Amino acid sequence: MNIPAYKKILFVIIAICLPLIIIEIISNVTLRLISTNNKEGSHLLPEFKISQRTDYSSNDFSHDNYDYSKDAFGPFLHDTSLTLPERIIGPRAVKHYQRIDHYSLFPYTMLHFQRNYKSKVVNTNNLGYRAKNLSEYKKDKHFKILLLGGSAAFGTYMTSDDKTISAQLEKYLDERGFPCTCINLAMGGYTSEQEMITLNRIGLRLKPNVVIVIDGGNDISHSFSFRDGPYGFPSLARLYYAETYKDTFKGRFNSAQYFLKNMVHNLSSYLSFFALIDKLSDKISPALAAETKIYVDSCTLFPDENDDEAIIDNYINSHRSMSTICKALNIKYVACLQPMNGIWIDPRWDGEVFYSMKTDNFHIMKTNKRFIKIFKKMDEELFNLSQREHFTYINLGKFLASTNNIYNFSDNIHMTDNSSQLIATYVGDLLLNSISHSASAAGNNR
Repeated sequence: MNIPAYKKILFVIIAICLPLIIIEIISNVTLRLISTNNKEGSHLLPEFKISQRTDYSSNDFSHDNYDYSKDAFGPFLHDTSLTLPERIIGPRAVKHYQRIDHYSLFPYTMLHFQRNYKSKVVNTNNLGYRAKNLSEYKKDKHFKILLLGGSAAFGTYMTSDDKTISAQLEKYLDERGFPCTCINLAMGGYTSEQEMITLNRIGLRLKPNVVIVIDGGNDISHSFSFRDGPYGFPSLARLYYAETYKDTFKGRFNSAQYFLKNMVHNLSSYLSFFALIDKLSDKISPALAAETKIYVDSCTLFPDENDDEAIIDNYINSHRSMSTICKALNIKYVACLQPMNGIWIDPRWDGEVFYSMKTDNFHIMKTNKRFIKIFKKMDEELFNLSQREHFTYINLGKFLASTNNIYNFSDNIHMTDNSSQLIATYVGDLLLNSISHSASAAGNNR
């Protein structure tokens, strides 16, 4: 009996596709069961079951401040199944920040965000900065302001590039008759030491008139877990050391394996089968973890100095170096302690901040008394340094706490568009007053 060709083709397609569909359905069901039984997989951690606020009529997401038709605010605020950043800017917008958060090795500063990433929410240049390609700035004759810092200064969870502190500061000054160019060289995860290197390697070559640094949190959180190791990024450390010390791992772990896992992770956004594999392979073996730990273990540089003192010393020394360099080159230096939810005022979200807590480091920022003690000591020491070295110091957390903006944060360390604008306005006024004062003093000296 002759079977028509189209039936043969149809049979082959069914024979291939049907098992794949069955595997996908089983994987999806398994994933759901894992998520249901896994405390950490749920958005609302059981130990933080707090009654939810429903009155958002009087905060900075009101119609008086935002046109819901033009941005992502509003539609997601009441959906408590989402993480807090997702509720503020929407799940799709948050995914862009997750996609950009793929670090690549970079000389001296160790890592950069994904390069040449393009979207309506976040865009990076050929080095991973949220800025134009640096060669364009070298030709720019405008007054230049350089912004350094970690993810808060980078603008993580802002609804667009235009809402970052750097973009809003540039716009604010331009609208007041002072055209300038604000260059964002902040990078997620950076500590003050990495910012110091960035200033020396890249920033000074752009000939800035003002350098603004917003930091503090990363110096503590990374030091808690990975003193003198690749700051808080164990995955990157494993990638680096697996490549460098292949023989030590005896073939059990290498860069090809790591890249294969990364490929599976990327595919997990599209198919439940790969999502299940990604979840099951998320933890490395205890033996491998022990071997890796040899290379990222903690280290005390001075035996008579405790870790807290070392963290503060490193932070202050970085700012001393940057301020000294700027003073020598006649560049105005502005040091800012980054705002953090709940440290300078009662928590703004009444516990909802824990929706977006995915790692122990974030939990440390909120609850650990040691973290808060070091952070407040940083505030004191950086203020004292600014008095001795005569540069501008701003505690942005205290500033935001003094405003009428009810909801400043999208999580413990990242701000909303509105609080970003408040900071840009405040810093912009300080710069305008400083420039006006300098011009007046120059006129009197003539």
